[in-house]
Amino acid sequence: MKKFFENKKYLIIGVLALELVLLVVNALRFYRHEEISFISDDLILSYYDEATGTTVTEPGFYADHSSKPGSVVYTPDVFLKKGIYSVTIDCSSNGGTWHTNYSTLLASGDPTAAQSANLVSSDHTAIPSGDTSTSNLSWVHYGTNFTVRMGPETDATGDDLYVLVNSVTITYMAGMTVLHETAKFFFVLLLIDLVLFLYLFKKKETAEYLNKKAYVIAGMIFIIFFSSFMLFYRKIYFGDDIFYHLRRIAFLAEGLKSGQFPVKIQSGWDNDYGYAVGVGYGDVFLYPSAILVLLGFSVQFAYKFYIFLMNVLTAWISYHTSRRVSKNDYIALLCAGFFTLNGFRLQAVYTGATVGEYGAYTFLPLVVLGLYDIYTREKKYGYITLAFGIALVVANHVITPYILAFTIPLFCLLMIEKTIKKPVLLDLFKACGLTFLSSAFFVVPLLDYFEDMRGNDYSDILWERGHEMVTIFTEVADKSKDSGGWAGIGYGFIAIMALGIAIALSGKFKEKTSVYIRVVLFNALLFYMCLNNKVYFIFKDRLPGVFEHFAEIQYPWHILDIVAAITIFILAASLKEITKEEAGKSVALITGAIILMTCIYHGGELYKETSLEANEITMFDKTLLIETSDAEFILPGRDDTLPSRETDMVIRDENTQATASLISRNGLKITAQVDNPTGETVTVEAPLWGYRYYTAKGNGQKLNTYRADSYKLAVDIPAGFSGTITIKFTEPWHWRLAELASLAAFIFWGYKLFKYETSK
Repeated sequence: MKKFFENKKYLIIGVLALELVLLVVNALRFYRHEEISFISDDLILSYYDEATGTTVTEPGFYADHSSKPGSVVYTPDVFLKKGIYSVTIDCSSNGGTWHTNYSTLLASGDPTAAQSANLVSSDHTAIPSGDTSTSNLSWVHYGTNFTVRMGPETDATGDDLYVLVNSVTITYMAGMTVLHETAKFFFVLLLIDLVLFLYLFKKKETAEYLNKKAYVIAGMIFIIFFSSFMLFYRKIYFGDDIFYHLRRIAFLAEGLKSGQFPVKIQSGWDNDYGYAVGVGYGDVFLYPSAILVLLGFSVQFAYKFYIFLMNVLTAWISYHTSRRVSKNDYIALLCAGFFTLNGFRLQAVYTGATVGEYGAYTFLPLVVLGLYDIYTREKKYGYITLAFGIALVVANHVITPYILAFTIPLFCLLMIEKTIKKPVLLDLFKACGLTFLSSAFFVVPLLDYFEDMRGNDYSDILWERGHEMVTIFTEVADKSKDSGGWAGIGYGFIAIMALGIAIALSGKFKEKTSVYIRVVLFNALLFYMCLNNKVYFIFKDRLPGVFEHFAEIQYPWHILDIVAAITIFILAASLKEITKEEAGKSVALITGAIILMTCIYHGGELYKETSLEANEITMFDKTLLIETSDAEFILPGRDDTLPSRETDMVIRDENTQATASLISRNGLKITAQVDNPTGETVTVEAPLWGYRYYTAKGNGQKLNTYRADSYKLAVDIPAGFSGTITIKFTEPWHWRLAELASLAAFIFWGYKLFKYETSK
């Protein structure tokens, strides 16, 4: 036995074998069959009796606020073990969506209104008018008694809302639960294995690294913890764009489940008519969250995971970039603190819910670092860093690279005497080529579909969408109390810019003084462009054609993303010079304290407003998410009412004898029975928007597809045809070629970096 523990090879085999057994045992523990059904006679009605001033509970399945204020319907208590359950309700109701009438699973033994014991995480699924059935998922965390609650909001009285419940079925999702619990346990074991590996095989190296980087590690932990603070709340708070991005995660997962990859057009949107969000919005970094949904995690958890992932990447990339510039761990840590914790970014994450923007924000320091390397010639692969910095920005957001498209040329113009030098100019051209190749997987489909999309319609009020200077630096509560408010870039920005000016004017940059003065002025100009001012109006008045394209940025404060990235460069470069002197270390300490304290203050104020005032979203309501939405990448001109009215195959010609009906659908793949006994071609419209590159086949032949006048997908059925047809979305060859080009570019990037590191 002693020999076994001394031999690391045997020990590894033993640990892995034990973990495999534990995984199997854990999976078997959750494998069971369970289904509980209730009919209307089993249900319980609860309402407020105004005469007695008490809550009355009696048998009943019809909750009507016009006669019984605060009435709701419950199922009898039922014991549920830990696991994932699907609750299906056969019902009818009036009213709208999103909690006007809703259903959820409640722990009977928890009397608190907010279910504070956290015994279950349950979707609050809307029961909209016209639907006869609705379902929701619930994650039971602890085995106890539960009840299904159905009906109007209990505080809504005199609103004439009603819900009539015919039956309720609670089904245990065995496969999903086993997958979910196995995935959770696997991640825990993976973490344990990592610790064991570092202890058994890299003990000396790990100890040396921890000793050398102890303060940096502690600082990074604080930055990541503070930036992730709101994730510890068991619910999520409303953000301006949150439902848009919850849709993206939920329906990206459905697309993967249906066999699509990559998922360019997502089903689910517009009541399964589909939406080309994957064409118009980079979603590379949403795939881990979508995979978590496939593993049985809730959309809420997957959304929180994305935020945590971006918080970690933002802190690490800004630290890495600033360390490269400053050659100092502590300066880099300070820069990472400002870049990750400034109020503007936290607002984007938690009250704006601008997933694409703060995703792009994460990689902007790489763009700055790439330009730094190209112009200083410090590293040979500066063009690669620049290209992939831009490519990763493109992979997250449409607007941010659009801003880079005019800020980078402007920067190159400001540095004209260096730009025209052959090595710099050559690297810039190489960066352009590599940027296109690495972004081709996204850019090619976007350009292909560009004319088919509604696009941005905010171009006429750009000056109104800016901010006053006072709000750029401070926090402002949300008057509607929906999201919690806005937070600016903070007073630390003023301190950094002032420090940069002082160092430049003092001549500490020496022969680079002119360059750094231009960088500071360039950043100040970009900051000015974030404000609401007459410049935008004059721009539109004098150059309306140019302004129309420029105004695609939607909101001037989007430019603050670029400002923040340049700001940490100024901070890193300035502190690098100032700390060379003994007295400069005290200045650096004071500056660092000011910057971090303002970040913490503004972050704390934003968190306070959000936690106290913002609306909470308990879980994920698919009923709301499949509603028709008028977003940028939808087909313009379509009838918004069609998705709810026409859910089956449709033939417009009322005089034809041809028939068509939906048999099944899996994401965007539709199977339908079509019979055309006539002697003429008949057009059938599928319940899909008519994006290009759908294909249809039936009886071994390819059928003609196109966009109908209704903007739905039309399929021509030949005369005499009878049988099933299959419709699916198929990427064209040039999209696939673009994806291969991007893959090759990323491999090239990895090869070059590996070669450079091994050649040191």
